Amino acid sequence: MKLIAIDRPGLGLSDPHTNKTFASWVDDTQELIQANDLHNVLVVGFSQGAPFGLALAESSFVKAIAIVSGQDELTHPRLKPLLHPDVTRMIASLQQDPVEFEQRFTKIVTPHGLWQLIIGMSADDDRILYESDMFAKAYQQALKEGFSQGAQGYARDLVNSLSSWPITLEDITIPVDIWYGASDTSTVHSPDFGATLALRLSNATHTVDPKQGGSILWTRARDILVKLKSHLALI
Repeated sequence: MKLIAIDRPGLGLSDPHTNKTFASWVDDTQELIQANDLHNVLVVGFSQGAPFGLALAESSFVKAIAIVSGQDELTHPRLKPLLHPDVTRMIASLQQDPVEFEQRFTKIVTPHGLWQLIIGMSADDDRILYESDMFAKAYQQALKEGFSQGAQGYARDLVNSLSSWPITLEDITIPVDIWYGASDTSTVHSPDFGATLALRLSNATHTVDPKQGGSILWTRARDILVKLKSHLALI
C-alpha cells in the first residue's frame, strides 16, 4: 500500500488552475491514477478536502473514501440554521459576489493567519496536540509549503467548497466512512457532525467519537485507515 498526498492545483508544487472546479480536480486525479497505473485507490478527505474526496467518490473510479472532520455542504437547508453567524456572513458574501470574495481572500490569507485561525477554532484537547513542538513545526511547515505560490489556490478552493456543491451525494454508491470527534469546535467542518451527510449517502458508516476532536485524523489514524482498507476485501 502507498499513501500519496496530492497538492491540489495552486497549492504546494502543483501548477495553478485559475478556473479550478470539482470536475477539473476529478479529471486531474484520474489522469494521475492512470499515469501511475494505480489500482484499488482509496481516498481520505480531511477538512476542506472532504468535498474534493466526495467528487472523486461520485466519479466511481476510486473504491472507497473516508471523510474525516470534513467540511460539510454548509449551504444545505438542514445545516444553514446551525451555522455560526460568521460562517453565515461569509457564505452570504460569497453568494453576493464570488469574484470579489475570491480576490479578497487571495490578498488576506497567509500561512500564519490560517494557523492562528485553526488554533483559535480548536478545542483544548486539539490545541494540546497542534501546539506540541513536533506537530506545530510540521503543521506550520506544511502550511508554508502549501502557500508557496500565494493564496490564490486556497481562495479558489474556498469558493468551491463554500458554494453549493455540484455533486449528487445521493448517487454515490461506493463505501463512505464518516469520522468526527464530538469535541470538534471548528465552525467550518459540520455543525451536526456529519449526521445530515450520512443520511444523504446510500453506503455510509458514521462514527462520532465522544473522546476526540477535530484532530481525529491523527489520534485515530490507524483505525481510520484500517477500516478504509477493509472495504477492498469486499470487492
